[in-house]
Amino acid sequence: MIDAVLDELPPQALEPRLGELARLARTGLKLRRLGERDMLELLRVPPMSAADWLSEHLTDPLLQAGLIAPALTGTVFGPHSPGTAALVLLQRTAGGTDEPVGGAPALVEALVTCCRAAGVELRLGQSVQGIRVERGRARGVVGNDGELTSGVTHGSTATSGNGLARTA
Repeated sequence: MIDAVLDELPPQALEPRLGELARLARTGLKLRRLGERDMLELLRVPPMSAADWLSEHLTDPLLQAGLIAPALTGTVFGPHSPGTAALVLLQRTAGGTDEPVGGAPALVEALVTCCRAAGVELRLGQSVQGIRVERGRARGVVGNDGELTSGVTHGSTATSGNGLARTA
């Protein structure tokens, strides 16, 4: 919806042509066809601050900052400024998503191939029950099977909703 609106020329303000008004009416109809919940959300979010909007959906402040910062770069706004949620939406739609060719599955496959070529042991479907800390440094990870692994490098696809993010 947003992409379609951004790609259209605005109608002449003082003397709109019939074709421009028809195009504007079609856009309004598309908005209405979103359904009440989505239409109201599309109208509610843009005037909000980016920080308020993202805090409704994300608990991790670093993840919020990572989504907000590119949209506010070069502006005089902060994350709590009104209307910055619209800037985040515009940056994500007009600026592109920087998605790799083939999407996320292609990225995962490339990472797996590189890791295996480097001799990395991949353990899929594992959750982390805890992190062993000695003298202020992480020294090992306790998996869901109770096994402690230490002396190796650990990587994770941790997000704000899984175990590693909660225990770290």
